[in-house]
Amino acid sequence: MVEIFKRQDRFEWIDYLKMCAALLITNSHCQNIYPLSYLSVGGTFGNALFFIISGYLLINIRTSFITWYYNRVKRLLPSTLLCLSVNVIFFLDDDIQNFTDLKKVVVYYLDLYWFVWTILIYYMIYFPIIRQALIRKSVKPITITLFVWIVGYIVLYSIYLHQNNKSFFVELSGFDFFKVYNYFGVFILGALFRTLQNKFHCKTCLALLLCISGACIWAFEYGMIYFYNQYYSVQFIIHLGVLIFAFFAIVLFSQLKIRKVKIVSLIASSTLEIYLMQITFLALSLYFSFPVNWICHFSIAFIGGVLFHLALNKLYV
Repeated sequence: MVEIFKRQDRFEWIDYLKMCAALLITNSHCQNIYPLSYLSVGGTFGNALFFIISGYLLINIRTSFITWYYNRVKRLLPSTLLCLSVNVIFFLDDDIQNFTDLKKVVVYYLDLYWFVWTILIYYMIYFPIIRQALIRKSVKPITITLFVWIVGYIVLYSIYLHQNNKSFFVELSGFDFFKVYNYFGVFILGALFRTLQNKFHCKTCLALLLCISGACIWAFEYGMIYFYNQYYSVQFIIHLGVLIFAFFAIVLFSQLKIRKVKIVSLIASSTLEIYLMQITFLALSLYFSFPVNWICHFSIAFIGGVLFHLALNKLYV
């Protein structure tokens, strides 16, 4: 296991995977942009890709928790708080803009930027697990964590299903507890793959087939619920399909020999800002009709996100 934790400057294939994730998430925020709202798919897959990539990349822990966590917070929080402030000033909903109901404001921004708050929580749990794996030079802390996560998932799923077996609860919008719990398993799976990567062998064509199969599993169950209002009792299949997709997507891309392309690397480095820009300024796109609103949304996300990232880099230097 020791050799797996050697540093590597950059994984070129990760850049392409992060760009795909950014495209999927940006498309998922087009619900009020497309003439047919169900075209705005991909967010679940994009989120899963980002979480599994994060678990994969962050495994080289060589500092104390305070230093390590501070570096993570420094990367995420300033830009998030800046965008949040802009949203408060210009785009806050009328019914909560007077701040009379503080709880409603907190919940609103907890939901709006849920991805950032979620990964900040994950970091706190991730560090001691990986630290123990490094100290023991063993994958056991990671596998035990995944086992506990699976048991917890089964218990939580049973509770949610018992409360209402005719409601959709596995992938709600915003900072939803069950969704946050589910993605943590994806996050840790990225770390597990990194530790076992040299021992894990899967042909490229098989990885591609399994990746597509995961997406099809997701589509079937989601379609049965969305179009036919059926099969709520087995909606965990949605998470299973996404897990299969994310895992074999990272397996697939890790085997590809991909050339470095500057624009791809730039987009990959700007994924946080791309996410923040589209979330913060989504309302601007809604002033236009399709397809102008679609062009505006993607332009704000990608062009605005890259420029925001470059500006932040200038400030930090």
